[in-house]
Amino acid sequence: MVFGGVLAGLPGQAAPRRATFVRAEDAAGEPLAGAVVTFAGGVPHLGVDVVQRDILQVATDARGRAQAKLLPGLCYTAWVVGAAGPDGRASVSPPHAWFSGGALITLRAGEPEPPRRLLVRGAEAWQARGPLQFHALFASPGPELPLALEDGQLVVPPGPVATIEVRAASGEPLWHGLGADGALVLPPPRRVRVHVVDDNGVPQAGARLRHRVGRLSPWRLDNFGGVVEDRWRELGRTGEDGRAEVEVPYAADPLRDPQHGDLVLFAAVAGRPAVAGGVFQQGLYRNDHKLLANAPPLDELQFVCRVVPPLRGNVGPVSTGSSVHLAAVCKFFVETTSYRHDARSFTAPVAADGTFEFAELPAELHSCRLSLVTGGGGLDEPSSLPMFQTLPGRDLPALVASPQGPGVIGEAVADLRVSIADAGGGPARGTVAFVVPAEPLGVLLRDSVVRVPLDPRGAIALRLSPGQWVVMAANDGGFVARSLALTAGQHAAELVMQPLAQLRVELRDEHGRAIAGARLQSRGTTTRGSADPLQALLLGLRNQQRAQWATLRTDVEGRMVVPFVPVDGVAQKMELHWAGRRSEEFALAAGEGWLPVRPL
Repeated sequence: MVFGGVLAGLPGQAAPRRATFVRAEDAAGEPLAGAVVTFAGGVPHLGVDVVQRDILQVATDARGRAQAKLLPGLCYTAWVVGAAGPDGRASVSPPHAWFSGGALITLRAGEPEPPRRLLVRGAEAWQARGPLQFHALFASPGPELPLALEDGQLVVPPGPVATIEVRAASGEPLWHGLGADGALVLPPPRRVRVHVVDDNGVPQAGARLRHRVGRLSPWRLDNFGGVVEDRWRELGRTGEDGRAEVEVPYAADPLRDPQHGDLVLFAAVAGRPAVAGGVFQQGLYRNDHKLLANAPPLDELQFVCRVVPPLRGNVGPVSTGSSVHLAAVCKFFVETTSYRHDARSFTAPVAADGTFEFAELPAELHSCRLSLVTGGGGLDEPSSLPMFQTLPGRDLPALVASPQGPGVIGEAVADLRVSIADAGGGPARGTVAFVVPAEPLGVLLRDSVVRVPLDPRGAIALRLSPGQWVVMAANDGGFVARSLALTAGQHAAELVMQPLAQLRVELRDEHGRAIAGARLQSRGTTTRGSADPLQALLLGLRNQQRAQWATLRTDVEGRMVVPFVPVDGVAQKMELHWAGRRSEEFALAAGEGWLPVRPL
């Protein structure tokens, strides 16, 4: 079964799909026949609101093999779910990421696990908005799986489900939760009074009120981030007096007992930034600021929608229908100067003269990254899409900061072509490269990384703002990372992956007999601080491998080969677990021969 996907916002995109091959294995390494492989693709640094996700499902044959055709220009993750047994149990692999069309990957499933059965409670209180719908949602970009309600129960099949979304009959999101102790308890409706005013306290009629029901984080299979997918519910608009009463799901009065989960509400007046209030991480917020614990109880939630100067720039001549995207890290203030990060994204059209403006951007940002999305180009032509570094605060890159700027399609940028060979010397096709500025400027690495798929020749063409950049790529066989100093003009680099390091362990009991089926377990990591972005990127790859380590087992000879990315300054301890027992600790380090490991 195949779920189609297109590239939203890119009219004329008709790039041919690329064949991608999967081998699915069970926990013992044998072919997993009749299993379903799910592919979820997107552009993590833009998000699904700019480029629509591409979701496909294909079945494996008798040899555990499957083929899917994936869109160029997208980054994919995939996992396999084996055929369910009579009791509904099915084996599931960890999600594998990131790769692109043309890859050859192996997915190894773990031991069969049962489906989750959840008794739904509290739905009767929402009959006026029913019949309710239930969907299993995955990390972004990911599929949406409808769940049937039978005899008051939901059956959630095995797989990497992130949350369950409860929807009204209209299809609008109502509530998010995973359930606990065999039940999914939907909070009852609560009425909350809100009041929206401007800087001078003047009531704002017609202000838009929304509830951020939930957030789908991007796949966190490494240390690097992506754009969060927000799920919204419209709550209506304020009356002439700037007031409204909204209905929200919450276990208690949220203004007096904010201890029952998040309830983040937003109020917005056209041309001004939206203001947040409600409950966030067990704190009560008003106008993006946390109230003091001893603050008097609130009878209504006030939002002050202030006038904030727009952020304006110019990208120069681009194709009709182009837009700019800003991935911003906004602030929820805990105290006067301390704040929690709240990632949001904003999109603005580019005018015929290349100018743009973000009129509804908050005045306070931790950082932001600008991206240009062309209206007629394809994502398989990255050279047409300039890439800028993430900047602290509420700043635009110097190349586009002036409304009369020269634009970015010109001699002021660095055109870089990178070809990458895998550890065997062939083109690293099907691999996703990571591109990040080498100078962090006080910006978190997770907010700076951009993922770019390689083309069938194992190459990428990039248009970057001048400066120091790091390019990194990795697949199941090797990795490479290089720092490049780029000035305006033409540049080229040829990179060759080095093989992954390997730790070979051999587990035997007190009598020298091999112990099969033992699992690998981390016992802690010690990291020496470093300002080198290469080290931070490589550490992210190490963390990405943890999901694959979870599928490793010692064989009949008690042996296990652990591939890993070596990182200077990082010491990691491991041990093996089996049948309620564990081994002595050992270091994750490459060595000659087999490392003997004994039980404790």
